[in-house]
Amino acid sequence: MNNSTTNYNFSNIISHFKTDEGTYNVKPFGSGHINDTFIARHTNNPASIYLLQKINHFVFKDIDGLMGNMISVINHLKSKIAEHPGGNPNKEVLTLIEGRDGKYYYAEGQQQLDEAFRKISDELRTQYLLAFYPSRKLSDSPFRRIQVELSKKDPEGRAYQVRHRAGYYTAPAR
Repeated sequence: MNNSTTNYNFSNIISHFKTDEGTYNVKPFGSGHINDTFIARHTNNPASIYLLQKINHFVFKDIDGLMGNMISVINHLKSKIAEHPGGNPNKEVLTLIEGRDGKYYYAEGQQQLDEAFRKISDELRTQYLLAFYPSRKLSDSPFRRIQVELSKKDPEGRAYQVRHRAGYYTAPAR
């Protein structure tokens, strides 16, 4: 994932949660392959430290369900730890910070959707269909691989992105 701080407005994101008010120093945290994770440290209160995680909505389609599962597991773990003498659920288990809207996550919303639909629209406008007929109608192998390449570059000199299927199945030779 993109674990860079430049793509996010952290002061806006943090303001949507019930956290200590003030300024936070935010840095990438860890090197996850699915979600972007950041550590946010309050500049005036060293005890005020939060982990922020941008959930990959391509992997996790049902964010409400995901968060519901997390809350259930966390509450179960906290209750089990509290049963043991000396157990401290607040220090031994993750604590989710509730958002000001009552949810445990913040979705930037419409702007992200607009950008996603713009990208989809751009891709749909630039599709081309190529067809060909092989010289041999029958093949010795059931699968014929194809490779599609473009020799022309875009106006900035970059190669165009080509998506195509890997090949096709043929009728068996008789």
